[in-house]
Amino acid sequence: MSTAKQFRAKAAESAESLKRTVVPSEIREFQHSMASFEALANNEDWLANNFDKIVHSTSNTAVRQQKSFPKNE
Repeated sequence: MSTAKQFRAKAAESAESLKRTVVPSEIREFQHSMASFEALANNEDWLANNFDKIVHSTSNTAVRQQKSFPKNE
């Protein structure tokens, strides 16, 4: 299952929980959770659809390689 689908499943769980409560603080919490998970799902979709348009840095690879080797002093 893709990450976006997982986030949408969590949003759906929050929506179901929202239907079962009448406590105002829980309502706000579930509404916030739903919005957050939907935003995360939308972001994952955008990244998947636009991956080829994103500038990718090669310096991250160099930094990781430097950190993986002990320094000789």
